[in-house]
Amino acid sequence: GPAGAGPLARAAPPGPAGRQAAAASAAPVPPPRGTQYGVAREAPSPSPYPTGDRAQATAYVPAVPAAPPAPPAPPTAPPRRRLPALLAAAIGLVVVLSGGIAYALTRGDNPGGNSPTGAAQGEQSPTPAQNAPAGQQVPADEQCSAEIKSNPRWVCLTKATLTKNRITINYEAGNNGTPFDVSGGFHLHIYGADETGTNPPDSIEGTQAAKPGLWYVEDKNPSVRSVTSKNFKEAIGEDAVKVCARIADSHHRLVPDTSGNGTFKTGNCVPITRE
Repeated sequence: GPAGAGPLARAAPPGPAGRQAAAASAAPVPPPRGTQYGVAREAPSPSPYPTGDRAQATAYVPAVPAAPPAPPAPPTAPPRRRLPALLAAAIGLVVVLSGGIAYALTRGDNPGGNSPTGAAQGEQSPTPAQNAPAGQQVPADEQCSAEIKSNPRWVCLTKATLTKNRITINYEAGNNGTPFDVSGGFHLHIYGADETGTNPPDSIEGTQAAKPGLWYVEDKNPSVRSVTSKNFKEAIGEDAVKVCARIADSHHRLVPDTSGNGTFKTGNCVPITRE
Protein backbone atom coordinates (compact mmCIF):
# COMPACT_ATOMS: atom_id res chain seq x y z
CA GLY A 1 0.00 0.00 0.00
CA PRO A 2 1.10 3.57 -0.03
CA ALA A 3 3.51 4.58 2.34
CA GLY A 4 2.31 5.24 5.77
CA ALA A 5 -1.02 3.52 5.15
CA GLY A 6 -1.89 0.44 7.02
CA PRO A 7 -4.10 -2.36 5.87
CA LEU A 8 -7.44 -1.37 4.18
CA ALA A 9 -9.99 -0.43 6.77
CA ARG A 10 -13.21 -2.45 6.71
CA ALA A 11 -16.55 -0.87 7.39
CA ALA A 12 -17.82 -1.70 10.76
CA PRO A 13 -20.85 -3.99 10.67
CA PRO A 14 -24.06 -2.21 11.43
CA GLY A 15 -25.43 -2.50 14.87
CA PRO A 16 -28.90 -3.78 15.83
CA ALA A 17 -30.63 -0.43 15.20
CA GLY A 18 -29.21 -0.25 11.72
CA ARG A 19 -30.42 -3.72 10.83
CA GLN A 20 -34.01 -2.85 11.89
CA ALA A 21 -34.01 0.32 9.81
CA ALA A 22 -32.86 -1.59 6.73
CA ALA A 23 -35.56 -4.18 7.16
CA ALA A 24 -38.21 -1.51 7.54
CA SER A 25 -37.15 0.25 4.31
CA ALA A 26 -37.26 -3.05 2.38
CA ALA A 27 -40.83 -4.06 3.55
CA PRO A 28 -43.64 -3.43 0.94
CA VAL A 29 -45.94 -0.53 1.70
CA PRO A 30 -49.67 -1.63 1.59
CA PRO A 31 -52.16 0.56 -0.24
CA PRO A 32 -54.20 2.89 1.94
CA ARG A 33 -57.41 1.47 3.50
CA GLY A 34 -60.75 2.29 1.96
CA THR A 35 -59.41 3.06 -1.55
CA GLN A 36 -60.35 1.56 -4.87
CA TYR A 37 -58.12 -1.39 -4.07
CA GLY A 38 -60.54 -2.75 -1.55
CA VAL A 39 -61.37 -2.81 2.10
CA ALA A 40 -58.92 -4.41 4.50
CA ARG A 41 -60.07 -7.45 6.41
CA GLU A 42 -59.53 -7.69 10.08
CA ALA A 43 -55.86 -8.28 10.92
CA PRO A 44 -55.17 -11.97 11.35
CA SER A 45 -54.47 -13.33 14.75
CA PRO A 46 -50.83 -13.17 15.80
CA SER A 47 -48.81 -15.95 14.17
CA PRO A 48 -47.54 -18.64 16.44
CA TYR A 49 -44.26 -18.46 14.61
CA PRO A 50 -41.48 -16.09 15.67
CA THR A 51 -41.84 -12.79 13.92
CA GLY A 52 -38.35 -11.35 14.13
CA ASP A 53 -37.53 -9.43 11.02
CA ARG A 54 -40.27 -11.16 8.92
CA ALA A 55 -43.11 -8.83 7.98
CA GLN A 56 -46.65 -10.08 8.45
CA ALA A 57 -48.63 -9.91 5.20
CA THR A 58 -52.15 -8.39 5.20
CA ALA A 59 -54.87 -9.82 2.91
CA TYR A 60 -57.39 -7.62 1.01
CA VAL A 61 -60.70 -8.54 -0.61
CA PRO A 62 -62.61 -6.66 -3.31
CA ALA A 63 -65.39 -4.29 -2.18
CA VAL A 64 -68.87 -5.95 -2.20
CA PRO A 65 -71.36 -3.76 -4.15
CA ALA A 66 -74.51 -2.79 -2.26
CA ALA A 67 -77.67 -4.84 -3.02
CA PRO A 68 -80.17 -3.13 -5.40
CA PRO A 69 -83.32 -1.75 -3.74
CA ALA A 70 -86.32 -4.12 -3.52
CA PRO A 71 -89.04 -3.54 -6.18
CA PRO A 72 -92.19 -1.77 -4.91
CA ALA A 73 -94.99 -4.03 -3.58
CA PRO A 74 -97.88 -4.63 -6.04
CA PRO A 75 -100.99 -2.55 -5.32
CA THR A 76 -103.57 -4.32 -3.14
CA ALA A 77 -106.83 -5.32 -4.81
CA PRO A 78 -109.74 -3.01 -3.98
CA PRO A 79 -112.29 -4.57 -1.60
CA ARG A 80 -115.26 -6.21 -3.23
CA ARG A 81 -118.38 -4.22 -3.28
CA ARG A 82 -120.99 -5.16 -0.71
CA LEU A 83 -123.87 -4.27 -3.01
CA PRO A 84 -124.97 -7.92 -3.71
CA ALA A 85 -125.10 -8.71 0.03
CA LEU A 86 -127.02 -5.52 0.81
CA LEU A 87 -129.44 -6.19 -2.07
CA ALA A 88 -130.11 -9.73 -0.81
CA ALA A 89 -130.79 -8.42 2.69
CA ALA A 90 -133.21 -5.83 1.31
CA ILE A 91 -135.12 -8.48 -0.67
CA GLY A 92 -135.40 -10.68 2.44
CA LEU A 93 -136.81 -7.75 4.43
CA VAL A 94 -139.43 -7.08 1.75
CA VAL A 95 -140.50 -10.74 1.78
CA VAL A 96 -140.86 -10.74 5.58
CA LEU A 97 -142.87 -7.52 5.57
CA SER A 98 -145.12 -8.80 2.75
CA GLY A 99 -145.85 -11.98 4.70
CA GLY A 100 -146.72 -9.94 7.81
CA ILE A 101 -149.11 -7.71 5.84
CA ALA A 102 -150.79 -10.72 4.21
CA TYR A 103 -151.21 -12.34 7.63
CA ALA A 104 -152.75 -9.15 9.02
CA LEU A 105 -155.23 -8.96 6.13
CA THR A 106 -156.21 -12.59 6.62
CA ARG A 107 -156.81 -12.13 10.33
CA GLY A 108 -158.82 -9.00 9.59
CA ASP A 109 -161.26 -11.02 7.50
CA ASN A 110 -161.84 -13.34 10.46
CA PRO A 111 -162.19 -11.16 13.57
CA GLY A 112 -163.49 -14.01 15.71
CA GLY A 113 -160.66 -16.45 15.01
CA ASN A 114 -161.41 -20.16 14.72
CA SER A 115 -162.14 -21.08 18.34
CA PRO A 116 -165.64 -22.49 18.86
CA THR A 117 -167.91 -20.74 21.36
CA GLY A 118 -170.66 -22.37 23.37
CA ALA A 119 -170.74 -26.16 23.02
CA ALA A 120 -167.67 -27.59 21.32
CA GLN A 121 -168.71 -29.08 18.00
CA GLY A 122 -165.75 -31.27 17.03
CA GLU A 123 -162.32 -30.35 15.76
CA GLN A 124 -161.15 -26.86 14.92
CA SER A 125 -160.40 -26.21 11.25
CA PRO A 126 -159.10 -23.20 9.31
CA THR A 127 -161.85 -20.74 8.44
CA PRO A 128 -162.55 -19.79 4.80
CA ALA A 129 -160.73 -16.49 5.38
CA GLN A 130 -157.60 -18.40 6.42
CA ASN A 131 -157.86 -20.69 3.36
CA ALA A 132 -158.04 -17.74 0.95
CA PRO A 133 -154.83 -16.71 -0.86
CA ALA A 134 -153.04 -13.74 0.67
CA GLY A 135 -154.46 -10.44 -0.54
CA GLN A 136 -157.65 -12.00 -1.99
CA GLN A 137 -160.92 -10.72 -0.59
CA VAL A 138 -163.15 -13.44 0.85
CA PRO A 139 -166.68 -13.30 -0.61
CA ALA A 140 -169.32 -12.06 1.82
CA ASP A 141 -171.22 -15.36 1.81
CA GLU A 142 -168.08 -17.25 2.92
CA GLN A 143 -167.00 -14.97 5.74
CA CYS A 144 -167.31 -16.20 9.31
CA SER A 145 -168.09 -12.68 10.47
CA ALA A 146 -168.47 -11.15 13.90
CA GLU A 147 -172.17 -10.64 13.11
CA ILE A 148 -172.62 -14.38 12.63
CA LYS A 149 -170.80 -15.21 15.85
CA SER A 150 -172.77 -12.63 17.81
CA ASN A 151 -175.85 -14.86 17.56
CA PRO A 152 -176.55 -17.23 20.47
CA ARG A 153 -176.52 -20.06 17.93
CA TRP A 154 -174.29 -19.97 14.87
CA VAL A 155 -172.26 -22.10 12.46
CA CYS A 156 -169.21 -21.35 10.29
CA LEU A 157 -168.31 -23.95 7.67
CA THR A 158 -164.55 -24.18 7.24
CA LYS A 159 -164.05 -26.79 4.53
CA ALA A 160 -166.00 -29.06 2.17
CA THR A 161 -164.16 -31.90 0.42
CA LEU A 162 -165.79 -34.07 -2.25
CA THR A 163 -164.19 -37.36 -3.34
CA LYS A 164 -165.57 -40.06 -5.59
CA ASN A 165 -167.17 -41.72 -2.54
CA ARG A 166 -168.27 -39.02 -0.08
CA ILE A 167 -168.50 -35.39 0.88
CA THR A 168 -166.94 -34.23 4.18
CA ILE A 169 -167.92 -30.86 5.69
CA ASN A 170 -166.01 -29.36 8.63
CA TYR A 171 -167.32 -26.50 10.72
CA GLU A 172 -167.16 -24.43 13.91
CA ALA A 173 -170.31 -23.66 15.84
CA GLY A 174 -171.92 -22.42 19.02
CA ASN A 175 -175.32 -23.51 20.39
CA ASN A 176 -175.71 -21.37 23.50
CA GLY A 177 -173.69 -23.86 25.54
CA THR A 178 -175.53 -27.05 24.50
CA PRO A 179 -174.83 -29.72 21.85
CA PHE A 180 -176.74 -29.76 18.59
CA ASP A 181 -179.50 -32.39 18.41
CA VAL A 182 -181.49 -33.43 15.36
CA SER A 183 -184.00 -35.24 17.58
CA GLY A 184 -185.95 -32.41 19.17
CA GLY A 185 -183.24 -29.77 19.49
CA PHE A 186 -181.39 -27.08 17.53
CA HIS A 187 -179.36 -28.39 14.63
CA LEU A 188 -177.91 -27.51 11.22
CA HIS A 189 -179.62 -27.31 7.84
CA ILE A 190 -177.04 -28.00 5.08
CA TYR A 191 -177.72 -27.39 1.38
CA GLY A 192 -175.94 -26.82 -1.94
CA ALA A 193 -175.62 -23.45 -3.72
CA ASP A 194 -174.09 -21.78 -6.77
CA GLU A 195 -170.85 -19.79 -6.88
CA THR A 196 -172.48 -16.75 -5.24
CA GLY A 197 -173.80 -18.67 -2.24
CA THR A 198 -177.17 -16.91 -2.67
CA ASN A 199 -178.96 -19.28 -5.05
CA PRO A 200 -181.03 -20.76 -3.61
CA PRO A 201 -181.58 -18.03 -0.97
CA ASP A 202 -181.16 -19.07 2.66
CA SER A 203 -184.70 -17.85 3.48
CA ILE A 204 -186.26 -20.95 1.87
CA GLU A 205 -184.05 -23.52 3.61
CA GLY A 206 -186.52 -24.12 6.46
CA THR A 207 -190.16 -24.89 7.11
CA GLN A 208 -190.92 -21.23 7.83
CA ALA A 209 -190.83 -20.56 4.06
CA ALA A 210 -194.04 -20.70 2.00
CA LYS A 211 -192.23 -22.92 -0.49
CA PRO A 212 -189.41 -24.66 1.39
CA GLY A 213 -186.25 -25.67 -0.42
CA LEU A 214 -184.16 -28.82 0.07
CA TRP A 215 -181.70 -29.47 2.88
CA TYR A 216 -180.51 -32.20 5.19
CA VAL A 217 -180.20 -32.02 9.00
CA GLU A 218 -176.96 -32.48 10.97
CA ASP A 219 -175.65 -32.50 14.54
CA LYS A 220 -172.28 -34.22 13.95
CA ASN A 221 -168.92 -32.61 13.13
CA PRO A 222 -167.66 -33.27 10.56
CA SER A 223 -170.76 -33.91 8.49
CA VAL A 224 -170.17 -36.87 6.17
CA ARG A 225 -172.51 -38.13 3.45
CA SER A 226 -172.03 -40.74 0.73
CA VAL A 227 -172.33 -39.44 -2.83
CA THR A 228 -174.98 -42.12 -3.41
CA SER A 229 -177.10 -40.99 -0.44
CA LYS A 230 -180.42 -39.18 -0.83
CA ASN A 231 -179.12 -36.34 1.39
CA PHE A 232 -176.26 -35.60 -1.01
CA LYS A 233 -178.17 -36.11 -4.25
CA GLU A 234 -181.21 -33.99 -3.31
CA ALA A 235 -179.90 -31.41 -0.83
CA ILE A 236 -176.50 -30.72 -2.40
CA GLY A 237 -176.29 -32.23 -5.89
CA GLU A 238 -173.34 -33.11 -8.07
CA ASP A 239 -173.34 -29.70 -9.79
CA ALA A 240 -173.22 -27.59 -6.61
CA VAL A 241 -170.28 -25.14 -6.36
CA LYS A 242 -170.66 -24.40 -2.65
CA VAL A 243 -172.34 -25.80 0.43
CA CYS A 244 -174.04 -23.59 3.05
CA ALA A 245 -175.42 -24.07 6.56
CA ARG A 246 -177.93 -22.30 8.83
CA ILE A 247 -179.33 -22.92 12.33
CA ALA A 248 -182.80 -24.51 12.62
CA ASP A 249 -185.05 -25.37 15.57
CA SER A 250 -186.78 -28.62 16.45
CA HIS A 251 -189.56 -27.84 13.94
CA HIS A 252 -187.02 -27.28 11.19
CA ARG A 253 -187.69 -23.57 11.07
CA LEU A 254 -184.64 -21.38 10.50
CA VAL A 255 -183.61 -19.32 13.53
CA PRO A 256 -183.58 -15.56 12.72
CA ASP A 257 -180.35 -13.67 13.37
CA THR A 258 -180.16 -10.88 15.97
CA SER A 259 -180.19 -8.02 13.44
CA GLY A 260 -183.98 -7.63 13.78
CA ASN A 261 -184.35 -7.56 9.98
CA GLY A 262 -186.04 -10.94 9.72
CA THR A 263 -182.93 -12.44 8.07
CA PHE A 264 -181.20 -15.73 8.76
CA LYS A 265 -177.49 -14.88 8.77
CA THR A 266 -176.59 -17.53 11.33
CA GLY A 267 -174.12 -19.35 9.07
CA ASN A 268 -171.98 -19.13 5.94
CA CYS A 269 -170.98 -21.04 2.78
CA VAL A 270 -167.71 -22.59 1.53
CA PRO A 271 -166.56 -23.76 -1.91
CA ILE A 272 -166.53 -27.49 -2.57
CA THR A 273 -163.01 -28.86 -3.08
CA ARG A 274 -163.06 -31.86 -5.44
CA GLU A 275 -160.35 -34.47 -5.04
